[in-house]
Amino acid sequence: MARSNSSLPLGDTRTMNEIVGDAYGTERLALVLLTIFAMVALILAGAGVYALLAYYVSQQSREIGIRMALGALPKQIFALVLESGARRALFGVVVGIAPGVIVPRLMTRLLSQVSASNPFVFGGAAAALPAFALLACYVPARRATRVDPLVALKDK
Repeated sequence: MARSNSSLPLGDTRTMNEIVGDAYGTERLALVLLTIFAMVALILAGAGVYALLAYYVSQQSREIGIRMALGALPKQIFALVLESGARRALFGVVVGIAPGVIVPRLMTRLLSQVSASNPFVFGGAAAALPAFALLACYVPARRATRVDPLVALKDK
């Protein structure tokens, strides 16, 4: 239009990225905040699993000492503590499946180009949470392998 009549004033000129950014700005902010809160929740969950297993190891140090005195190898003790953490993580995933199915359906307005029941997102979260929990189990499991049987048996 400006070529045909160069005296016409140009109106509000913006790039397509600016137009799309204005249109989806609120949704993007909400998704960024949800992502930040999800990361904080994942870190808190990992810290909780770590604290739970650290407490478990401290409470079971006598039992672990007896097992080691009777001939249990450190790798068996490590596997025992790791298995305990894995069971708790699996329980958490199973309990979290129902809210994981319901909540995204309530938030469909905020989802852009992703369906509420996307199997890759759902499966990725279901795999990432136990993996993160097992990572949090590593330090208490390593600590359990260092329990001295004599000190553990003298305790209490």
